[in-house]
Amino acid sequence: MSNDVWTEAVISARTGDDSLFNKIVSTNYKQHFYDPILAMTKDSSLVEEIYILSITKFWERFVLKGEDLPNSNINGYLFQMARNAFFELKRKQSTTKASMFVTMDAAEIYESYSSYVQKNESPEILHKDSDKTVLLRSIYEAMTQLDPICVKIIEKNILENRLLKTIKEELALSGTYNSIVKKKKRCIKKLKDLLTTHISSNSITLQTHTNDA
Repeated sequence: MSNDVWTEAVISARTGDDSLFNKIVSTNYKQHFYDPILAMTKDSSLVEEIYILSITKFWERFVLKGEDLPNSNINGYLFQMARNAFFELKRKQSTTKASMFVTMDAAEIYESYSSYVQKNESPEILHKDSDKTVLLRSIYEAMTQLDPICVKIIEKNILENRLLKTIKEELALSGTYNSIVKKKKRCIKKLKDLLTTHISSNSITLQTHTNDA
């Protein structure tokens, strides 16, 4: 498509007649842009999305804002916009993955672990590609690395909803009531650190919340 035809289409679109613009966009997609964008993305499902993103940006700049059209090959300019749209899409996808935020409180963590134990199930049997599976498997592995006292304190306190004072007596732990509160906090911190270690390679950040009781 020549620059003159593009110029005519843009000028008409600025006055409210977008029929020529739409015709060019439709024709160019298959004739000039599909194959080059496919070669760039290596993903047929992305071709139309990238093309639409670039055309939308082109429309905003040269029709809505009235910027001067490039003097060089407009089709080449559009392809560069498509390249930029593709790289921006990939950047956003990477950022989303890197900032994926999973929030669980201590009860959810221990209940997940307890479910595995009670059902005699291992996270390994689950589908390994999902973020949920990565998280649950990490919980399982982190729990097995906690010291037995930590496991007992939080299982009894959170799963069984028993008071820390009673648990302290049952486990014959020395020190004051405040000491078991601090112990529970240290256990939660240790669990969080273990979970972070297990799932850091999957770009998932785990945050735990604790309540003292």
